[in-house]
Amino acid sequence: MPMNVLKQVIDLVSPFIFELFNHSLDTGHFPNVLRQVFITPVVKKVNLDVNDASSYRPISTLLVLSKVLEISSFVS
Repeated sequence: MPMNVLKQVIDLVSPFIFELFNHSLDTGHFPNVLRQVFITPVVKKVNLDVNDASSYRPISTLLVLSKVLEISSFVS
């Protein structure tokens, strides 16, 4: 779920997120769906050949909820 959508519906989904986080912390189980990473290739430098795979570096993006759960596990 994109962050801007999450912000719009946070009042509706926060009880479910809270329950998910508590269950995850209680059981020590991290849900598989939150382990997904989205990888975006980005050209290292503007002057590199865009047709050469070695000209790119991977940028991995975690889901927002994964980041929040990870942070909350360190705090608690």
